[in-house]
Amino acid sequence: TGTGSGVVSPFSDTLNGGEDEPFPLNTPVVVVGTAPLSRLGDAGTLKQALIDLNEQRHALSVVVRVEAQADADAQRANLLSGIRQLSSSRSVVGYQPRIVIAPGFSEDDAVGKALETVAGKLRAVAYVDCAAGATLSEVVQRRQRYGARTELLRPRVLAAQLDGQLAYRPYSAFAAGLRARIDYEKGWWWSKSNQAVFNILGVEQVDEFILGERNCDANLLNMQNVSTLIRQAGFKHWGNRLCASHPQWHFESVRRTADVIEDSIQLAMLGYVDRPLDRQNADDIIGSVNAYLRRLVGEGAIFGGQAWLDPELNTAETLAAGELYINYDFGPKSPTELIQMRVSINNEYGLQELTAL
Repeated sequence: TGTGSGVVSPFSDTLNGGEDEPFPLNTPVVVVGTAPLSRLGDAGTLKQALIDLNEQRHALSVVVRVEAQADADAQRANLLSGIRQLSSSRSVVGYQPRIVIAPGFSEDDAVGKALETVAGKLRAVAYVDCAAGATLSEVVQRRQRYGARTELLRPRVLAAQLDGQLAYRPYSAFAAGLRARIDYEKGWWWSKSNQAVFNILGVEQVDEFILGERNCDANLLNMQNVSTLIRQAGFKHWGNRLCASHPQWHFESVRRTADVIEDSIQLAMLGYVDRPLDRQNADDIIGSVNAYLRRLVGEGAIFGGQAWLDPELNTAETLAAGELYINYDFGPKSPTELIQMRVSINNEYGLQELTAL
């Protein structure tokens, strides 16, 4: 909800056996940390997902609870209805989600695409899980169905459940918690790739990873815009990319930088709306945006940026209509996705040593 507020991770999940009042059906509810979880029953999927997320870092989450159904079609309908409620979250609870997930359900493309749709409305990113046992070719083929605001996650992860048993679970809740932790510790302009994921004991499918080998499975998945997990001093998220077709928007960190900047500027502009449309108001707006962009440069979030009046769109007619057009640009910082080391043999070092005797 602007710079510095961190991630807000929404769920559309099911609950059985908890109290209705703190988590009413089909209604966005704010959850901070794990304290409210004592009021949830152990059945359903919601409590476990919130625990998985908050074990990475305590986060502010927006939850939409939907009723569990035995019939698959009825359950899907409830989930789709719950996901649609996320777009009203700012109006209902005062927070706008930045990451949208549905652990245990986004393997269904109907649910995954619904998450992607609401992410577009909210200027958010959808983390979509792959099905249990999905092969590399199946995952890459599925990626073709998604666009610039979706990150596809493979594989499922092994972790302890509420009853103490070990089981493979969807990765999206862990990934959302990781995103919250990186936002808080490093900044929303940082990639979450190559960062440790806590409380994972194993993965359902091991993707081959070899340092410096561009054609290993993990790196090939990344090149196909699919994120995975690698085992390197613990388990780490491996992948920077969304399912975007345009190379400018491949990286999640660039997408989120643009979103945070736009959200922050839009929020700041509210104070200038309905003032007299004159040079003073235009200068105040431009000055406010430029000051914000300079602050981001100082924080290391962007390389630079500036705002200016659009010389073509601002006409006598648009001014009479009460419309003011202001442009701004910024230079995002892409993640260092590939470091290519080039080696050569230089016998001059040996010759210099011999001739120095």
